[in-house]
Amino acid sequence: MNPITEHLNEHLITIITVPGCGDCKKLIFFLSSIDIDSSCISIFDLSKIDEENYEKIVMDIVNITNTRSCPMLFFNNKYIGDLQTTIHKHACGELQKLLKEELEICVDEISF
Repeated sequence: MNPITEHLNEHLITIITVPGCGDCKKLIFFLSSIDIDSSCISIFDLSKIDEENYEKIVMDIVNITNTRSCPMLFFNNKYIGDLQTTIHKHACGELQKLLKEELEICVDEISF
């Protein structure tokens, strides 16, 4: 099993990030603003991957998400989207449904 699949299988909430990514920080802030405890969020930092395996792991991620842009949010090994997609899903109530279905977490309606 590859490192990204192992990581996603081991964590309920994962954000794939890169250093200096403003949207990555905003996504973490957004999730905490809807009362998701930051200790429940696992960060998979692409800069921590050794150079030898980097391209293979990135291609594994692209195969799962169809994108190379960060951040990438996963609930229970299911790709949710980037920052804008996550905010949109929250605005239309879909994020709350996913949190309840995938993670059994209920959140209040909070505007962002």
